[in-house]
Amino acid sequence: MSERGAWLRVARPLGLLALFVLVIRGMPERARPATPPEDCEFPTESTDVPRLERCLAVHPDDVEIMLDLAKTHETAQRWDRAEALYRRALETDPDDGDAHARLGALLLRRGDLDGAAREAAAALALQPGNPSVQALIDRARRAPDGSAP
Repeated sequence: MSERGAWLRVARPLGLLALFVLVIRGMPERARPATPPEDCEFPTESTDVPRLERCLAVHPDDVEIMLDLAKTHETAQRWDRAEALYRRALETDPDDGDAHARLGALLLRRGDLDGAAREAAAALALQPGNPSVQALIDRARRAPDGSAP
């Protein structure tokens, strides 16, 4: 009986360990968190919309990804999507001068002179002396029909 008792003392923990390993391997999504896609480590400067959207889902507060994705939508003339992303970036970081400037340029292109001037002024306040922002303000003042000269 002592041999049997000794065997049970060894077999019971081994059995529990084997059961644990089987459960862990059988349910990997519950046992290990999903790792972010490898291509999201340095997603900026990309024009791959699916990749940028996937990275934004993984990093929902990353303003740089928002700006890159918005620029890509803007290039493809998806103005509403670009504007929504610029505004989302500004909700995340209201002090991002680039986001204000890009939104201002987009609003100017769309004919919203007041919105463009307001965003350009916000950008200039955050980036004093920025010549491209000053040029945006000048274009907003000169463009009677909202078209960028």
